[in-house]
Amino acid sequence: IRLSLSSGIFVLSLPKLQLNSIGDIGQFQHIQICDLSSNFIESIDSLIINCPSLIKLDLHSNRVRADQC
Repeated sequence: IRLSLSSGIFVLSLPKLQLNSIGDIGQFQHIQICDLSSNFIESIDSLIINCPSLIKLDLHSNRVRADQC
């Protein structure tokens, strides 16, 4: 897990952890870059709703369908 503040940008990196859901990630409202690649995530609703500062989201190799975004 990597949560870092670099040049004023909040980054959360959780790739390849076999996550089934994003859990309470949405509580980190200041996340700007989030890497959830190569997991088993199906829904990102709470992340989209609760993270208004999000500018980059990497979901490749997950189970999220385009109609769910």
